[in-house]
Amino acid sequence: MSMEIKDSQFVSLLGPSGCGNSTVLRLIAGLEKASYGKIEWGDRAWNQKLAFVFQEAALMPWETVRENVRLPLKLAGKSQKERVK
Repeated sequence: MSMEIKDSQFVSLLGPSGCGNSTVLRLIAGLEKASYGKIEWGDRAWNQKLAFVFQEAALMPWETVRENVRLPLKLAGKSQKERVK
């Protein structure tokens, strides 16, 4: 797959179940590592501008609502102090 997304462009991936849409989104979000190829970002601050919404709830039932909301910050390597702000 090859694609280019310009600054401030809104993009949707459409296709039948099982065609790889979720895999592409997980790769872009950094939730999975590519087995080959690469993802290039012109702007190194991309992780400050990225949003990702799962089709199904991805909540951790053993965590509180607050900890579920803070999970992306934890995965991004933010300290406990930064996550509590």
